Amino acid sequence: MTKNFIKWDNFANSFLYGSKVMVNQEGEVDFENRFLPAGTVLNTWHQSSPYQANRQLVQLPYLKKGHRYQIISEMEVHPAAGFCLRLNFYNQQNEQFDFLMAEKSEATFIYPEEAASYEVQLVATGGEKLHFKRIEIADLGLSLGKKAYSFSPVFNPSENPQAVNVVFTEPGLNYQAVLPYEGVLEHLHDGVVVDSSLQDADFYLGRTVRDKLTELAQKYSQLNLIGYGPISNRAAAHYQILFANSQKYLVGTTQLNSRQEAKYQELSEVKLILDYQAQVSPTRLATHELALTEKLLESWPLLLELPMFKEAKNG
Repeated sequence: MTKNFIKWDNFANSFLYGSKVMVNQEGEVDFENRFLPAGTVLNTWHQSSPYQANRQLVQLPYLKKGHRYQIISEMEVHPAAGFCLRLNFYNQQNEQFDFLMAEKSEATFIYPEEAASYEVQLVATGGEKLHFKRIEIADLGLSLGKKAYSFSPVFNPSENPQAVNVVFTEPGLNYQAVLPYEGVLEHLHDGVVVDSSLQDADFYLGRTVRDKLTELAQKYSQLNLIGYGPISNRAAAHYQILFANSQKYLVGTTQLNSRQEAKYQELSEVKLILDYQAQVSPTRLATHELALTEKLLESWPLLLELPMFKEAKNG
């Protein structure tokens, strides 16, 4: 599964009466209402149907029945314990049959066998002020929380490697994908996966990423920098300019949507001139702006078309 990030970016289902609401550039919400009755639902996130006529992006991830998940709320509240999350579960008749109150910042739950859909609500429990960052939902055992970047150990090491294959995980708008080992990474020798919990991964331009790549560049003769979507491809192209002993391998497009492009230009000290066409199987990838942010655009299987995956697979 993916790590799913849920932002408060739609106020159609929000309690705004008498409330002061501000949204910063990172999409974080400051909410204040000193006369908020306990039990008030501030916002509701719905599990959208893929057949909805006027749908936007899916607000909540689709969950497997009987599967165990974890949910974490990243928010600062005043007074303490003044807000919590509530999960409501609905059957095929759209009748609520169960719920879970997540009164602490982290909770685990099993998605009921009877469930056809669910929703998440932000509920006031005596609070007056709230700084809301996001909600995260993922399989139990996946790493959640505030760590900006993480790096896997070198997996499938060969005896005398000359090159290391660095794969930047492609983030989605509201989720962080997890590359599967079986069927994908098992075919890669001397591999390192770079992951991020940040929105857009900040294009992997953080100092910790650069320091890690510097360490690898000193240890190996060559860095193979691999991306498979607009953000991870930008990261691979960015660091290929900075490291002389590196080569970039791009799967899919490097084209960002307008918001992402502005953010990249703000963060990057390297000006890239990139071909927006796909590097591998371009006919299988859409390039229009909506498709770039849709969860349905899963291009990681195309990694198997890259030479280092083919060599390991056939070796």
